[in-house]
Amino acid sequence: MKRFFAAFSVEALKARRSLVPWLVGVFAAFPAVMLGFMMAIKKNPLLAQRVGLLTEKSRMLAGAADWPTFLGLLGQVMGGVGGIAFAIVTAWVFGREFIDRTCRLVLATPTKRWAIVLMKLAVAAMWCLLLTVWMVALFFVIGAVVRMPGFSWQLARESAVVTLRVALLFLVLQPVTALVASIGRGYLLPIGLALVAMVVSQFIGSTGWAAWFPWTVAMFSGTPGTHVAGASILLVILTGVAGGAATVFWWERADQVS
Repeated sequence: MKRFFAAFSVEALKARRSLVPWLVGVFAAFPAVMLGFMMAIKKNPLLAQRVGLLTEKSRMLAGAADWPTFLGLLGQVMGGVGGIAFAIVTAWVFGREFIDRTCRLVLATPTKRWAIVLMKLAVAAMWCLLLTVWMVALFFVIGAVVRMPGFSWQLARESAVVTLRVALLFLVLQPVTALVASIGRGYLLPIGLALVAMVVSQFIGSTGWAAWFPWTVAMFSGTPGTHVAGASILLVILTGVAGGAATVFWWERADQVS
């Protein structure tokens, strides 16, 4: 256990000193800033006249410029951005060992290989949860700056719960990203597959099979009024567990020559 925590500290230090998690944070902040700006345009017609084309884009946002509309977008933003942002973080945590050619050094340590996998997943989960907190906090700060009407603590709590549900569902799926990053020995393959999964999720979301594709379940669980069936949640969990077990198996059995 002491070796596990030592390894966790090392991975956390790597993440803290790297630019990748911080750049992902900037990427995750962009939709909230743009949506807040569009809400400000909808709220202030005089400002809308000065920004030209953005006036038309702001009109495409359904609803009024108030807290219920703005926070209703929070879960949807997490559904669209969270899957990509989480995949980038997880792909970096696992793929960097191969890109930096440090895989042999990691495997030469006394720490068990299954513990290395769990430690890396724990670090990735920590950063993903921090990203979630960052996105939720940013939405509330931007909403307060724009001074939108209709705020209530019940609304804030419900929006935060929905967003956390989306984040946890995507988080459960990250062992699959870790597996692909390990097999692909780098970042590109898992990030590419994450993008493909999000595109496929959009297509499947318009069919009757949405409840049976794990990434679609996670993506659309942030839509207001959406009920996620227990069977769908179980499918996401089983997919994540299978991905984690396969990742451990790969690290334990596969040829690790980097």
